[in-house]
Amino acid sequence: MQAKLAIQPSPAAAALHRAAAHIARSVVQLAARRASTLSKTRMSMAKARAGAVPYARSRRESVSYKNVEAHEDYGSFILPYKAKDDAVKNKIVWSGLRANVPWSTGFAAAFWNTYSDDDTVRTSKGGSKEWRCAHRFEGVCQQPDWEKSHLGLEIGHIQGFYSHIASTVNTKVRCDGARHWLVMLYDDVVAANEDISNLQPQCKKCNRDPRQKSKDDQGAGKYQPEEQGLCPGEDCAFKKF
Repeated sequence: MQAKLAIQPSPAAAALHRAAAHIARSVVQLAARRASTLSKTRMSMAKARAGAVPYARSRRESVSYKNVEAHEDYGSFILPYKAKDDAVKNKIVWSGLRANVPWSTGFAAAFWNTYSDDDTVRTSKGGSKEWRCAHRFEGVCQQPDWEKSHLGLEIGHIQGFYSHIASTVNTKVRCDGARHWLVMLYDDVVAANEDISNLQPQCKKCNRDPRQKSKDDQGAGKYQPEEQGLCPGEDCAFKKF
């Protein structure tokens, strides 16, 4: 009996078959990775909305676990402290950080046009203004002598920014519907920051000199909104954000 001969594919056909199989496997693997990525993304977004899940640990009476309390009060489907965060974002409440209080539109131009102090600005014989730094720290100052431009100067505070805010801005209690907060209103802070009696021309180096910063009570976060307790509900006497 004559044995049947197996038909062997050509090398080109075998290579094409292997390539097709590889592509098929790659498509399946890519689809699986995409599904896994979408699942992880949805999970991450859900966790972000709820805040970090509290650790399972015993609680001591002497410690305040605000994140645990937030989940107990709101549930994991609402972002804790959202009303307060929105008030900060919308510039109703001050964040407590200097970086979030820029000069108002047009304020800087008005300052340079109207500022008057014989020690830092004068009118030359030709009728133009001349400027120099108010501090003129020896070995540090960039503009200790009179110059025809204030472009090398900045608007600096006489009393440090934080210290001036602390001494002139009154705190207010506001309610977010669930909690009470002790805050500084953004507009009040802007007004204090732009108090012309506390401002003067300073060069960049003098304005940032440690001898000035050391006198400014930056407070290590004490100017940020401070939680005061839970709202009693209908009997609440405080304004909402």
